[in-house]
Amino acid sequence: MKRTGAQVQPRSILRAMLREMEREKKVLVFTTYAPHRYEAHLNPDAWSALRPLAPIMRQQVAEALSKTIERKKYRLLTPAVTIELLQVESDALPLVVRALFSPASREDAPTVIAGENNVSPAAPPAETRPSEEPDPAVPCLLEWLPTGTGRMIPLGPETVVLGREEADICAPADNACVSRRHANIRLREDGARLIEDLGSSHGVLVNGRPIAETAIKHGDIIDLGGWRLECLLGAGDDRAGGGDP
Repeated sequence: MKRTGAQVQPRSILRAMLREMEREKKVLVFTTYAPHRYEAHLNPDAWSALRPLAPIMRQQVAEALSKTIERKKYRLLTPAVTIELLQVESDALPLVVRALFSPASREDAPTVIAGENNVSPAAPPAETRPSEEPDPAVPCLLEWLPTGTGRMIPLGPETVVLGREEADICAPADNACVSRRHANIRLREDGARLIEDLGSSHGVLVNGRPIAETAIKHGDIIDLGGWRLECLLGAGDDRAGGGDP
């Protein structure tokens, strides 16, 4: 837990969270896991000064943390980083920062007067692949979830929209980072399948790279705001792929 008495600025919160991330990370045999929950506890004066900036500040701090986690090749135990800004009663220090792997316990949690939180798109989650291999006879998308269970979503010749309520293929209900019409997948005349970002809020990643439109191939990993899908192509799609059109 990092305490600071300096004037609280968004960059000072980010720096404190980065230090806490390094202090609290867990180094295993082959993998290093970073905390996925970050809290900034602000006294009333600091909260009052920063509250107008809270929405954009949470987003930018989460993006910066996620980029650092990805650059250092750390992993997360959840699909995304969580940032919380909390006002507390204490006037002793303007800012206390914590980095956690789980929600704070009742005994350790501060008295909260008001709070806001945000879940950001982030580095790739540490999912477990489903134990059963999908049928490779037909093109499909295999959904990756932190629990290891996922749907196999067939892909036909028609264009399909991926997203939330208004989509042909809908993300899990708890994934608020997926736009209503996030992306589409369509079949090109030469047999390749293309994925296109439909102006989503959090973008489309293919194998960790942001794209506007690109061809996808067998084994590619598509990330839509933390919703991850693996492209599995059947015999009819053996010409698909090959990078950007």
